[in-house]
Amino acid sequence: MNYCPDWIFDAVSAQAAKEFLVQEVPLRLIANKYAEGLSKKYSAIAVEEIEECAESMIRALDEVKVESEAVVILNDYCFFRLKFESHNIKRKMKPLFGSVDAPFSEKLFGVDVATKRFKAYLFSLRSGVTVQVTPGWKLSNFDELPFLKEIAEKTVNVLDIL
Repeated sequence: MNYCPDWIFDAVSAQAAKEFLVQEVPLRLIANKYAEGLSKKYSAIAVEEIEECAESMIRALDEVKVESEAVVILNDYCFFRLKFESHNIKRKMKPLFGSVDAPFSEKLFGVDVATKRFKAYLFSLRSGVTVQVTPGWKLSNFDELPFLKEIAEKTVNVLDIL
């Protein structure tokens, strides 16, 4: 099978949560946009997985009472998951062999694992050891993975339900 890398799933889930908070569109529509987009490159991802993961990220933000900064934190986390393997290690976007976004042979992503990673990020944020985001960074401007940029640029509206 050709499974989506866990770091891409995490970033997309954070982006879906961010778009939900910014737009007046049901989370299901936003999650569907990303599920369909990722399924063109990888094995099918259920809309429910992205939707549930985005919801759990929003709940985690609510638990730590960061209502006014939620969108910024979700954007920062998306940046972090795409650009860094860990807090001290940058992701090599152009590896010597293969492609950075190459599919995995086994499914390593999931709602529970992604939520744990997001909560760990929130903890590191509160501890002051997070990576600084490039000012003005958005997934829709992320040229290093054009397929993600293309998905993020796609707009959804309430009429898509019909």
